[in-house]
Amino acid sequence: MDREGRRLPVTGLTVRQVRVDHRLTFLLGEAAADDAHDAEALLVVAATARLEGAEGPAATLVPGEQLVAPALALFGTVTTSAVARPDGHLVLEFSDGTRLTVAPDPGLDGRAWSVTDPRGNPLT
Repeated sequence: MDREGRRLPVTGLTVRQVRVDHRLTFLLGEAAADDAHDAEALLVVAATARLEGAEGPAATLVPGEQLVAPALALFGTVTTSAVARPDGHLVLEFSDGTRLTVAPDPGLDGRAWSVTDPRGNPLT
């Protein structure tokens, strides 16, 4: 497991919704919440990412081209670890054994990914 770095305060939250536009956005919240408006955090992926499952081959996600279908399977899973590594990578692990890794992207000026509260305040 790759858990060295700054832990993010989203562990134990459920993926309540997955949104796709030019980015991939996960709304995270308590499992018992009534709707997406009860989200506690937003995880936004703007850069190419790698999704590795407990079983099966890894997938490359490209949000800018809307090539993110494998990420839809994360709906309903719970985050078990969320770490911002010193080298700029974001590594999230989920209850089903899936790992999402987002590498820094110099072309995005440090905006390859973000974790914010619903008002847009950084949680990193």
